[in-house]
Amino acid sequence: MDPRESFCGVCEYCGLGSNEVKRLATRLLEVFDTFQLKWWLSCLGESLNYQELVVGLGLLAGLECPGCKAGGCVDECPIRDCASERELKDCSLCEEMERCEKFQFVSNEFPEVKKRLLSARLKHLASIYHAKLMSNK
Repeated sequence: MDPRESFCGVCEYCGLGSNEVKRLATRLLEVFDTFQLKWWLSCLGESLNYQELVVGLGLLAGLECPGCKAGGCVDECPIRDCASERELKDCSLCEEMERCEKFQFVSNEFPEVKKRLLSARLKHLASIYHAKLMSNK
């Protein structure tokens, strides 16, 4: 299992678990150190708290999100709870996917998630239909 798998597909969009985010945060910390950014920021007055910036970048650089299926993301997720109870690999396999209202939980930030799952559902159903056609030959 991919450690960043989710039932709803949000893990694909999540920047927090992205290696790119970790790489960039690590690189920024290196650049800050190399160019002594702490000293240069003092020239700007107190408009930026260097220590808070470094702590935040350190968190991003060291972040290891396990993904939704391994308990990452939010503690109480109606999508994860539902898919787990139904023992589904992901929501695209749910017969009630099209009319599911649990996606309001993520749809404001990730409006394409449900559309992608519906597309995956159609592909899945098409492959089942194709397999049936081939077995009848």
